[in-house]
Amino acid sequence: QSTWGTWFALAIMSTSSHRFARNVDAIAFAPSDNSVAIVTSNLTGEYWDGEIQVLSSDLKMAKHSLPCHASMTDVAWGQGKDKLLVGASDDGQIYLWNAAQNELTGSLNDHDDAVHCVAISSAQPSLLLSGSADCSIKLWSLTSESSHAQKTFSSHSDIVYDVDWIDANEQTF
Repeated sequence: QSTWGTWFALAIMSTSSHRFARNVDAIAFAPSDNSVAIVTSNLTGEYWDGEIQVLSSDLKMAKHSLPCHASMTDVAWGQGKDKLLVGASDDGQIYLWNAAQNELTGSLNDHDDAVHCVAISSAQPSLLLSGSADCSIKLWSLTSESSHAQKTFSSHSDIVYDVDWIDANEQTF
């Protein structure tokens, strides 16, 4: 993410109450174009409802909005022409959208509590990490037909709020 991207994110967050009238919870920049996914939520009665707004980088054109039935906590873009968008949710699921077609294509549901973060490997775009309030990190294959994680790392003693790939080959997190 560039310095421009950082300033852009700060501008969105600082004006979020005027532009969105909702909480801005996460922002992700598409790797292949100038699209931006902005995760917002709003308390409606006793429940949070979430939404992912996909905008052009100039914020003037809303490409589309992806409604969610739970509060979304994080978002990550996949690579490739299918415009995969992955969203972490308070309902313990990870939602998968085809952002180009504006459609929900599936969900991953192996966590026992709210999912706080997601990260897609840039070196191996079929691999996804997620972290949760169930104190686990899960490794997923986005090409698998299964909605369950390939591997679970549950040695954490507290909630996992962030995950990322760290080494040059993107095989370590």
